[in-house]
Amino acid sequence: MDKRSITILPALAILLLLSGCGSDNNTDTQTPQNIAPTVDAGVDVSINQGESFSPTPIYSDSDGTIASAVWTYNGATITFPKTDFGIGEHILILSVMDDDGAVTTDEVKVTVNADVVAFKSLLKTGQTESYHNNDDGDLQKGTSRSYSRDEINEIVTDNVTGLLWQDNEETKTQMMNFDQANEYCQKLTLGGFNDWRVPSIEELASLVNKGKNEPSIDINNAPNEAFEKIVSEEYWSSTIYSDGRDRTAWTLDFSNGSSSGGYNLKTDNYNIRCVK
Repeated sequence: MDKRSITILPALAILLLLSGCGSDNNTDTQTPQNIAPTVDAGVDVSINQGESFSPTPIYSDSDGTIASAVWTYNGATITFPKTDFGIGEHILILSVMDDDGAVTTDEVKVTVNADVVAFKSLLKTGQTESYHNNDDGDLQKGTSRSYSRDEINEIVTDNVTGLLWQDNEETKTQMMNFDQANEYCQKLTLGGFNDWRVPSIEELASLVNKGKNEPSIDINNAPNEAFEKIVSEEYWSSTIYSDGRDRTAWTLDFSNGSSSGGYNLKTDNYNIRCVK
């Protein structure tokens, strides 16, 4: 190899190196990946019946702007402040979308407790027609009845006592003996709850509206009348008849609202409406 070849090789290498520089015009550029918004719907809260609730969420978008923030409850959009939650637990969902269409959701649980003052009061009997001076229809003593029905989960909340009642088709069709009724309620899962039980005779009697019959219960065809699944038959209670022999238990007849003489053999079959 002569000297001319030796000097050409380094020069060629430098030329090739320089030709590689400044070639960015031929290189594809990558668009930065969108970062979804961060969302905190707030802490779970517990309020009393009738109290106002407004959430305190925190949300942001690190690489853009927030396009929308929407609250929903049972699939429907809601606004705040809100005061008409029924007694029980309510899950509210916050959906936040950024300017690139990315959506992040978070939820908060609102637990509504029964009004303590109302809970201490006796319910009105439901009789509205007066037949004699100073009878129930005349005096109208007691706390007015108030119910809320969860149409999705088929649960009725008594807004005065705070009790939650099963109100699905099985309350009309299922007939069983006393032991089966207890087992049925213990195994029932409804509305996300699994702590159902057979009601006491007093709890069952709290549903009776003395101004109605066939059935003697508030049904869902007027304001504050929320029960839909009911038959004018006898329903089990968990209260044992005190004859010392543990053979019978009290039932309540919803054709006329009577429990008079309504203690029956625990081996007999009657309807069941679980409570929690």
